Order: sequence, then structure tokens, then C-alpha cells
Amino acid sequence: MNQLPKILTLLFATLLTSIVLAQDPPKSRAQAEALAASLKYQQGTIDLRHGLASLQVPGQFRFLNGTDANTVLVRLWGNTPQTEPLGMVVPANTSPLRSAVNFNSGNRYADFNPASGDKVASYGIAALVAGGVAAKLGFFKGLWVLILGAKKFIIIGIAAVAAWFRKLFGKKSTTAG
Repeated sequence: MNQLPKILTLLFATLLTSIVLAQDPPKSRAQAEALAASLKYQQGTIDLRHGLASLQVPGQFRFLNGTDANTVLVRLWGNTPQTEPLGMVVPANTSPLRSAVNFNSGNRYADFNPASGDKVASYGIAALVAGGVAAKLGFFKGLWVLILGAKKFIIIGIAAVAAWFRKLFGKKSTTAG
């Protein structure tokens, strides 16, 4: 039984190493071009995840399946590994190596540094959309006005709860008689 933690640690380290090596980005432009050339583009009607949905890809676009899309996103573009996407639709005359946007130094994924105070967003797209909608509708302003208007009731409620706790847990006085 003493060997079990060591074996599990070794298995975990081996698995982690294989994942890191599998996601290794190309070291040169020639390697990146070879990786881009290995991608299998599709056009026409595409079956997504064995019948989950079908996608009609017109002639001016090409489709990459989930594995190839993940290769582009992670190995060619340098995004962090995530769950495999359903796929990716790209313009037919565009290489995944050609970038329309070049981020300045300090604003790239590779420049992320948690030691310098960079933070990872822990909310999803739904929270972003809900927060944006609430802000546009004036929800937060209305909530603040409501709290200011009800401050007397809030203070009275807090005092009542405090009195109830004092009565419930307070010392019982005894009268000598």
C-alpha cells in the first residue's frame, strides 16, 4: 500500500508530460506550414458528431473537424487547450497561418503571467451577456436607488434580528424572592 501514492504520482506525471508534448507548438515556420498542410478541409454537407447536427458549408468557406480545429486553435494560434470544439469554418482562400490581427507584446496568450497579477476569468459567456444586459437596462442603478430608499427598513430589520438573537441567546435574569 505504501507504493500506491508513488505509482499514482508517476502515472499522473507521465500523462501530464504526454499532454504537454502532444500540444507542442511548431518550432519553425516550415514546421507550422507542414502542420497547416496536414489539415483536412471539407466542403458541402458536414455531419457533426455522428448526427448531432449537419452543416451546409458554401463554396467560399471550408470546414475543419474538431481535431483539426483544435490543432489550429492550440498548436498554431497558441490558445490554451480546452475541450475539443465541434469544428471550425474558415474562408476558403485563407491559411490558418495568416493572421488578420497581431497583438502587441504583453497582450498575447503567451504573455500571461499570474505572478505579476494577471487573472484568469472564471465566469462564462452567459455571465458576461447577463451582466451586459443588466447594465444596459439600468438594473444596478435601480438596485442602488432601491437600497437607498429602503435603508430605514433595512436598519430596523437588522435591529429586530439582533434583538431576537439577544432574547434567544441572552442571559436569563433570576429574581430573588
